[in-house]
Amino acid sequence: MGKSERVREVLTGPLTPGELDRRAAEGWHPVAVEWERLVDPAADWRPPVQEVPYGLRVAADNKHLEEHPEEVEIMLGILEGIVEDRPMSRIADELNRRGFRMRTDEAWTQSGVFELLPRLIDFSPRLFKREEWIERRRKLRHAAV
Repeated sequence: MGKSERVREVLTGPLTPGELDRRAAEGWHPVAVEWERLVDPAADWRPPVQEVPYGLRVAADNKHLEEHPEEVEIMLGILEGIVEDRPMSRIADELNRRGFRMRTDEAWTQSGVFELLPRLIDFSPRLFKREEWIERRRKLRHAAV
């Protein structure tokens, strides 16, 4: 069997049956077709999508974010577990025992807790100022003595 030859040709006008017949007479046959069309950029536009950071939710006015009380409580629980030097698996077990679920509605796992750590670092300055954290920290200090 002989070696094949391929040629890519950019069309400058519509492809006609006469052009196909001429190429076929020269021994050529089509092996691929590439289609192109112009689209309206406005028709394909989609608003950017970004996940709401953990611990926040979209406010009722749909214009800003506000704290999500349950997620803030979860982050306080994780922070408390870290301060007490608990393993991530035990922190996850405690969250599950308290009835908390991940955003995916699944039970907490140690990897779920681990994946939340960067957000916890971002959010922790706000957590440290909360009265709930100040009280928890006070209890943790007394328990350690």
